[in-house]
Amino acid sequence: MCMNTFLYCQYPCCIGQVRFIVATFALLAVMVGFAQHASMSIAIVEMVDSQMKNASCFDSAFLHVPNMELNISGERMKWSEIEQGFNLAAFYIGYVITTIPAGILCDKYGARYVLLSATLLSSLATVLIPIGASMARWWEVCILRVVKGLGQGAIFPCVSSLISRWIPPLERSTVVAAVFAANSIGIVLGYTCTGLLIYYWGSWPVAFYFWAGVGLLYSLLYGVYVFSDPQTHPQLHKSEFDYLAKTMVMKKSIGTPYKLIFQDRCVYGLIICQMGHDLLLYTLINNFPKYLNQVLGFNIMENSLMGLLFLLLWVSGFFGGMLADFLITKKNISVTLIRRLYTSTSNLGSYLFVCFAVIARCRMEYAITSFAVAIFLKGFFYTGGFANIIDISVHHTGFIISLINLLGATMGVTCSTMIGFLAQHNTIEEWELIVAVMGLFEVMSILLYFALSTARRRDWDYAEDEEMEPRPLQKRWYKHLSDSDHELRMEEERRAHEVLKENARTARAQMKEDIRNR
Repeated sequence: MCMNTFLYCQYPCCIGQVRFIVATFALLAVMVGFAQHASMSIAIVEMVDSQMKNASCFDSAFLHVPNMELNISGERMKWSEIEQGFNLAAFYIGYVITTIPAGILCDKYGARYVLLSATLLSSLATVLIPIGASMARWWEVCILRVVKGLGQGAIFPCVSSLISRWIPPLERSTVVAAVFAANSIGIVLGYTCTGLLIYYWGSWPVAFYFWAGVGLLYSLLYGVYVFSDPQTHPQLHKSEFDYLAKTMVMKKSIGTPYKLIFQDRCVYGLIICQMGHDLLLYTLINNFPKYLNQVLGFNIMENSLMGLLFLLLWVSGFFGGMLADFLITKKNISVTLIRRLYTSTSNLGSYLFVCFAVIARCRMEYAITSFAVAIFLKGFFYTGGFANIIDISVHHTGFIISLINLLGATMGVTCSTMIGFLAQHNTIEEWELIVAVMGLFEVMSILLYFALSTARRRDWDYAEDEEMEPRPLQKRWYKHLSDSDHELRMEEERRAHEVLKENARTARAQMKEDIRNR
């Protein structure tokens, strides 16, 4: 507490908008976690005996980065494609184990110490990977990958819990999109920094040491500045607390209605769309560098530069979130419609361009452009299906997002294992088969999401002393109303929405005035 007080007194800029400081650390948690995760995807190209000479498009240059005869230090593993697939998939085994327990702990005790423990565990496993690889057997690294997954399985539930407790609904779409799309920044840094470190230092272990150090530094700063909710933050100014109290439902400790959650069809719609999203995203994260290296013939430098494409994921996620907030607050467009539009654009649109990239074969300019568009469209999911999770629940966000994230993460095991078995020779024909199989699941996931989903807060999420919001006026609900009654209800909803926005503006202005007068 003394250290906290000292830092806040020395750096008063950190007092004003505490909720955005928390959102920034949530963003950094996602970014660092995905960077540590993505480092393996590109480092494995140099950890195993190179098969680049067998690349289908080895003679088709694209970036023309001069090839150097690198003497990469570190143990070279003789892993088969199946063993490499197991190593990439092992992460998700640990990931699914801790996802639900982390969500339950966040709902009950808050996210502060859960996320701190998770980042420390992930960093410890990262620094030990070179030691495990030096034993020259693939399963030692598998075990460490499982341990890393145990740590990172808690990140999304913790971050979701922080957002649900700190960020008001009128600011939530932008923050959710920025925070969860930060995985793209982590992937970019994981790919680019890992590739450059290996290229210039001539050693693949140094990349793991670097990312472990970054994780430890983040953990130190996070432990000082972040608290689970506004009620427990010792330096939160009263003006900001009042603003949050007026614009959002404060988190309450109530029992989790597990039976009602598992009976809710909306939850199953969100699970299915998350699985469709994760199947394609984890394929890109885990196997994009291997495809570039072993099919298109890219070297380690070219591979690292291609990681910059994942910046498009964050750009579309962030600006897509801003557009969604504008459409919802200024144009009164249905939140459910926004979520469905964004989710279908992400899952189906992205899949179609991955198809174009594989069909383009060795025409590098078409393949890379198609991959770039596919990655860009993926970012819309964070304002679509992912934000939909926070829409339906305030009090049980941690558990629900843990459940959905757990089942979505099984796609990481599925895609890496499937590719290991189906692409043992890394031919384009094998990848065309993989894409065809994925397409069936993507189409099914969107159809079921449309049939089952809604953005309305669910009845089981309300505490006993909360007033339940009226059901939205959709056609199936107001057929029994006269035209005049329907118009009256619509006008009441519009006025209530304007009152909420006016209260938020007034509270925000008062908060800024108090900060200036301090």
